[in-house]
Amino acid sequence: LSYPGGHFFAWNLLTGAVQDHGPTVSPPQPIREPKGSVQLRYLPRALAVDGRGRVYGTRDHGFLWRYDPQTGKAEPLPPQIPGARGREGDWLYNHVADAFCLGKDGLIYGGTAADGYLFSFDPESGRLVNLGKPVRESRLRSLVQGADGRIYALAGEENGMAHLVTYDPQTRGMEDLGAIGPDVWSWTVYRAGAMAAHPSGRIFIGEAERLSALVVYDPAEAARQGGGNRQVVVAAPEEKAAKAPAPLSQVKTPEGGAAALFRYKVFDGWEGADSIWGDLCVARDGRVYVGVGNHLAVGGNSALYCYDPRTDELKLVADIGQVIGQFQGSKAVGQGKIHTRVMEGSDGRIYGGTMMGGHYTYRLADYAHPRGYPGGHLWAYDPATGQTQDLGIPVPREAVYSIWVDGRRNKIYGQTFHHHLFFVYDLETRKVEVKGNVGVGEDVYMDTLGMVYTNGPWGN
Repeated sequence: LSYPGGHFFAWNLLTGAVQDHGPTVSPPQPIREPKGSVQLRYLPRALAVDGRGRVYGTRDHGFLWRYDPQTGKAEPLPPQIPGARGREGDWLYNHVADAFCLGKDGLIYGGTAADGYLFSFDPESGRLVNLGKPVRESRLRSLVQGADGRIYALAGEENGMAHLVTYDPQTRGMEDLGAIGPDVWSWTVYRAGAMAAHPSGRIFIGEAERLSALVVYDPAEAARQGGGNRQVVVAAPEEKAAKAPAPLSQVKTPEGGAAALFRYKVFDGWEGADSIWGDLCVARDGRVYVGVGNHLAVGGNSALYCYDPRTDELKLVADIGQVIGQFQGSKAVGQGKIHTRVMEGSDGRIYGGTMMGGHYTYRLADYAHPRGYPGGHLWAYDPATGQTQDLGIPVPREAVYSIWVDGRRNKIYGQTFHHHLFFVYDLETRKVEVKGNVGVGEDVYMDTLGMVYTNGPWGN
């Protein structure tokens, strides 16, 4: 689905052919605001795919539509997603689906943006059921089905307070697990928009704030604690971890009910860690690798940490400044960010790249280094030996912005900042080929056929 026109398109990854099926919503409409008229058009944030590969979305007034790849045609459907009665006049503009997920029972579960209703839709019978409104705020931003069969949803509007809620398809019971935070008096997740279910049963939640935390809800741990809710922050900025969580008996909401508990993992062993900018890597051995930095510092540094869920241990495994010989606080422009993926190669090593800290290029003239920024480094950490190798600077004076490790061909594909040069790094010869400027792209991705993708200007 495209923005802002709301066109539904199908892209054939093998042939590159694109078929535009046209807009699924009407054009933006003028809305009267205190400061004058504005053009307004909300688009659905999600598409759904059923067990037969058919695609679903919402159109004007919250009605469904369906695309069948077998026939290549999109068609409107009669069912309408639920919403609060009396607000039908607003439905043209913001009555859309915020999230979908396909359940193991074959039903499509969805959450609405305008009023925050949860619903189910049977693709075979065409029956849509309103399952209820879990919290008083609007929006259900993300839906996943956990290993326990329950549907998990992130509820809460833009300026509200995020809640984690569940729906059990077996019992048809809905439960609000409460606000996501150690307690409502110190720190609470107000914005959360991403969620994923792990085969172990854990639910991973991504906070959407300036200093964001990765949140993990463990239903098994909650059961061991006697029921209720238990969220665990695997890694959080030091400012948020300053206040230790209170014991279970002491953590209460203003209404007297139990609040969500958090257990923190602070980045010990390296001073200055303040952000997880690029990526998290879950390696084949189950360990989680985290690239952290202090990217607002001009002479900053970055580091690699490893979290072992089996031992609940988070430790520093690589001080990148020490590895590349560029130390924190030196006069050279620092390697204050790991903006790239933190990615496991086929050889079992963990790969990443560094980026400048500070306030980017407009501050380069003020840096004390005689040549400004020397360039971002590629590096590889070997869990078997505990050693980290500096793979060098692929493109001088350019930061490493994004990478993909191709284990089959033993190469790293990457993109730089700020001239957005696409490069190929040969891990055997350590030679670099710069293919040219490809435009602004936050990431590089390789499909199963070995084709590498990124995006350029205007989303191309």
